[in-house]
Amino acid sequence: MKRSVRRLLIFLVLGVVVNVALSWGPLAWRQWFVLRSSPSAMPVFRDLDGMTAEERALWERDRPESFPAHPQSAFAARAWNFDRMHVSGASSRTESGALVLWGVGLWRAGWPLRSFEGWSWLQQELKQPAQEWDHCLLKSKMWVKPPRQFILPLRVMWVGFAVNSLMFASLLWLILSAPLDYRRWKRIKRGCCPACGYPVGASAVCTECGGAVRRNKC
Repeated sequence: MKRSVRRLLIFLVLGVVVNVALSWGPLAWRQWFVLRSSPSAMPVFRDLDGMTAEERALWERDRPESFPAHPQSAFAARAWNFDRMHVSGASSRTESGALVLWGVGLWRAGWPLRSFEGWSWLQQELKQPAQEWDHCLLKSKMWVKPPRQFILPLRVMWVGFAVNSLMFASLLWLILSAPLDYRRWKRIKRGCCPACGYPVGASAVCTECGGAVRRNKC
């Protein structure tokens, strides 16, 4: 019983590891690779009139108070392991006349279901380096490493996370453990030692390897 529970926990942990690797791996490697790996990942741009309700809600819900009250445009992209949404606010100018751009971004990552999501806020003056608002571990749930090619959404989407992890754990069990379990079952059914396959009778110990065996059911 303890052995079965231990194996179950091991495969569940492996399923979580595979799930996190497929969610974060391509994004942590390079964003441009993810974008080029799927034609559907190229962004689709929309003006204010063409924005979806979700894009408008993203701006209203997640923009900082210092950002403009109304959005101006948006774009969305989708690849095999991520969804990206970015909403821009109405541009403004500083006292020196520099043009200021505002943006709120949403990333969701995972396959086949999305397991993680994160937000990023952007304030950029024209002809000046972009400044990421580093609330990554608190509010934005996003880790962004300049030059914004290393992106890790941190907030767990529990339904997708659980389904993906269980699916990968089941696949790993089918590949790594199911053939060995079937061989063990066949040996026990034939009255052989499940460890080495040596024929045994009524003995509770294998005379070949010394391992514990079950009685011959035949």
